[in-house]
Amino acid sequence: MPVLSAGVYDYLPDEAATLLTRQILARVKPVSSCVFGNFSTKVIPDGYMETFMNWQSLMRTEAQMRALADASLKGQDAQAEVVFGQNRHIVFARVTRKS
Repeated sequence: MPVLSAGVYDYLPDEAATLLTRQILARVKPVSSCVFGNFSTKVIPDGYMETFMNWQSLMRTEAQMRALADASLKGQDAQAEVVFGQNRHIVFARVTRKS
């Protein structure tokens, strides 16, 4: 069964996000995945979100999500893929444990 995280990684610095992902991978069964999303830098209403909603989230590029996912794989038998959501406002990483 996969682990899905929405709205957490937007507030975690890279080091904490990497540690969290490693801890999740250590606990899921083989051939299971951890899917986490993050607001991308492609979000158009980001000024509105920060000003009126007080959302001070960390927005990441596709390359930053790839680096975060790859850092989470070190020393683990796993693979990662990074994709955008339909409107490109969210970038997702799926890290799958192989064994």
